[in-house]
Amino acid sequence: MKKILLLISCISLLSCDDGNFDSAVLDFEAQNIQNCGEFVFFKINSNESLMIELSSSDSAQEFFLTETEGDTYSLAQTGNNIISYRTFNEDVSADYFCQAIPPATPTINKEWLGSAELFITNTVINDDLDGVEELDLELDTDSDEVPDYLDNDDDGDGILTKNELDENGDPIDTDSDGISNHLDSDDDNDGILTINESLTDSDNDPLSIPDYLDDNTSEPLDSPRTAIRDGYTATFSMNFTLNNLILENENSDSLIFETYNYGTYTNSYSIDLN
Repeated sequence: MKKILLLISCISLLSCDDGNFDSAVLDFEAQNIQNCGEFVFFKINSNESLMIELSSSDSAQEFFLTETEGDTYSLAQTGNNIISYRTFNEDVSADYFCQAIPPATPTINKEWLGSAELFITNTVINDDLDGVEELDLELDTDSDEVPDYLDNDDDGDGILTKNELDENGDPIDTDSDGISNHLDSDDDNDGILTINESLTDSDNDPLSIPDYLDDNTSEPLDSPRTAIRDGYTATFSMNFTLNNLILENENSDSLIFETYNYGTYTNSYSIDLN
């Protein structure tokens, strides 16, 4: 008679074991989701793994940087979208899942193939990581068609915004004109745009003030400094929830979960806007 082990999990996992079933508890709550091969996701706990493999026509970047409040994938024992639980004869590493041909060791002791409805939500946060809190997401100080919150050089003066803050991360206003340096195209108000002034001290004054901050030095460069390439960091947090998960081995032993929280996978991309 087919032996069924029923496990129901909502927030925490409940399990039971009749004494004859191998590894009846999925113990992956404390493990981070790892990813390789674009859409292969896995959790490892010593010599056990719980893997999800998905198929998508999107590139990896499109897949991970698209926000969604709920995409659903039907997982099956065979096909393009699958889930499997494995135990190995020894500890397994991420390399096992990230090679086109799995290594000879470790070997699989037991395997359970599954079916489930996978529910994915994804949030994406775009930030230039310059340390400035941007309240107006439409503000584009240097009119380069990149809003300040994604622009790592807000005023286009050839100096990173994060380098125009003090050691506490607060804005600096060198010329006291009410415009912070990171938004001021002429930081020292000497009539020469910052991007046209040297970053070094050409007049060797005792305070070693660089030309672009020294209103007593107004000798422009022969040509403007090279503009900084615009770019930002896109960070995503993708949550995986499995509904009606059934894992079954070759002996028709089953693990059944009404709801299983697989976890959240977080990573980021560096986006070059030039």
